Amino acid sequence: MKHIMKLLIVGTLFTLLACQSDTGKSKTKSDAKFSNTELKAQQKAWDEVMKIHDAIMPQMGALDKAGVKLEEALKLEKDTNRIASLERTIREVKAADKLMWDWMYALVQLEELRKTKTHKEIMTYLSKELTRIKKVKEKMERSIQHSIEQTKK
Repeated sequence: MKHIMKLLIVGTLFTLLACQSDTGKSKTKSDAKFSNTELKAQQKAWDEVMKIHDAIMPQMGALDKAGVKLEEALKLEKDTNRIASLERTIREVKAADKLMWDWMYALVQLEELRKTKTHKEIMTYLSKELTRIKKVKEKMERSIQHSIEQTKK
């Protein structure tokens, strides 16, 4: 009986030490997943994407106003060529607005990327997102400019 008790105690201690050791290892692996250089590079890439987002986000209001002005101009217009032009610009404004909302909705936060992706995957993702947000910016600015041109006529 004493022999069995000793085995149970030794087994329990061994199990506790093994679990404690594994827990320590996982924290170390998690904490050291990325080097400081990688973390800084990821943050820099993220900041670059967000800088463009933050610059064009206030233009969402201008985009909405442009759509309203175009709709008002369309209601008053009689010329069929001008109506077609206004309708094209309205579609362009709506598409730019949708593009921005879709981009914002799909963007994965940096903290979430770090949980599941490698450094290379994060940098590739952020590079693609930078390209996407630049296209969003271009389409928003172009549609605002076209709507200004259309409502001056």
